[in-house]
Amino acid sequence: MAPGASKTAWGSVVVSLTSLCVLLLCCGPILAGCRQVTLFPAILAVPAGGSATFFCNVSMKNNSSSEYSINWYKETNHSQAQKIAEISAKNPQMKTDKYLLTNHTPSFKIEILNLHQNDSGSYYCGLINFFESNKLTESNRSHLVVTAALEKTNTTDEPEIEEGNPPDNVKAMLLGILLLTGAVVLLIFGCRTIMYRRGEGREATCGVRVHCGLWRAGVSVGLMLPCAPQYPAS
Repeated sequence: MAPGASKTAWGSVVVSLTSLCVLLLCCGPILAGCRQVTLFPAILAVPAGGSATFFCNVSMKNNSSSEYSINWYKETNHSQAQKIAEISAKNPQMKTDKYLLTNHTPSFKIEILNLHQNDSGSYYCGLINFFESNKLTESNRSHLVVTAALEKTNTTDEPEIEEGNPPDNVKAMLLGILLLTGAVVLLIFGCRTIMYRRGEGREATCGVRVHCGLWRAGVSVGLMLPCAPQYPAS
């Protein structure tokens, strides 16, 4: 074999071995049951007093029945991470005064309750496999920004109270007008009744001729007109 041909064959072997090593390095963890942990959303802004929700997804290729747990961590100003909560893969839910963890395997949800300004920071989840020497697989970082509390909730209640007042004022005004009108009507009716009785007393001398005079003179507003004087025929 020629020297040039042997060098070419040896170079091909080196390239093949190199490719095989790269393939084993990339796919070895997957073949061994590698888990990938991702956290979303990447950025979340929530007003103070509300709640923030993050989801930690665990993608399991093999050995999915192994025992593991999910830890939640918080970083503030790039300081050392602090563990804030933990939930086992066999535990459906875990709740504290500050956190609510829910197991939706392979997705795990955390709700940060009653947010304050000091809750702002970076959060991430970590998977601990009990059969791999407590190996920790961390997720990407998600950033939480707690903004100022919304104040328009109080202003929306005031217009409703102000809108409810005008009908009450109108009803009160209408009731006063009706009462005043009723008083005036009663006063007029009382005066006319008194005038009618006085006129009836004066016309008592007319006797039967009052009925005859009613047809000729008519009745005006409930009052009988006095009988016309009767003169003897000449």
